[in-house]
Amino acid sequence: MAMGRSQAEVAFDLIKESVIVGRFSPGETLSENQLADFCGVSRTPIREALRKLETEGLLKNGGRSWRVSDPAPDEIYEMYETKGILESASVALAAERRTDLDLVQMRRITAAARSLPVDHPLPERIALNHEFNVAIWRAAHNKSLFELLERIGTPHVRFGGLSTISKPGQWEKAVSYNEHLTEALSVRDSGRAVELMKAQISSVRDLRIQMWQERQLDSTITA
Repeated sequence: MAMGRSQAEVAFDLIKESVIVGRFSPGETLSENQLADFCGVSRTPIREALRKLETEGLLKNGGRSWRVSDPAPDEIYEMYETKGILESASVALAAERRTDLDLVQMRRITAAARSLPVDHPLPERIALNHEFNVAIWRAAHNKSLFELLERIGTPHVRFGGLSTISKPGQWEKAVSYNEHLTEALSVRDSGRAVELMKAQISSVRDLRIQMWQERQLDSTITA
């Protein structure tokens, strides 16, 4: 166990990552005993981790068991609609308020992302992409907006299943988008930044719904 980290924190991270990489599938039922064995801890820290995972929208409590979230398209659409409004406000403010240090941070992250091969471990690519998102939120220099964006959470976690960047070609698209957004912010072009953000949100939303439809088809075939 990492120094200073509780068993509940370790369990939380292990279960969360297992959803991200597809080890636990959307809609899959999980028991406390199963997760305790998987994480190598007792059921007490598992219960604490599960409560936090439920708060984040990752799992749903079914009483005697837990189920990996698998929201329907209308829920996905609604979440991305909200995310689009907040993200657009964030990049517009970032174009106006970003500092040179903010820009250095964005460019550092995009350079690191560009250097990674497409077969680099998915959790690390996801973490780097999220780091870029957080850098944009911080560059807006609006604490309330930052907290709202954090509260929404990471869509691939809230919606269950793999991140959209797990799909062929999506990592390259994400890196290119981050680079173009960085350049728009570097010249303080808020109009271009918002345009890029809205297009990205729509694209990822549609892919997320497509991934949901593919899972439904697969479950029908295997039923």
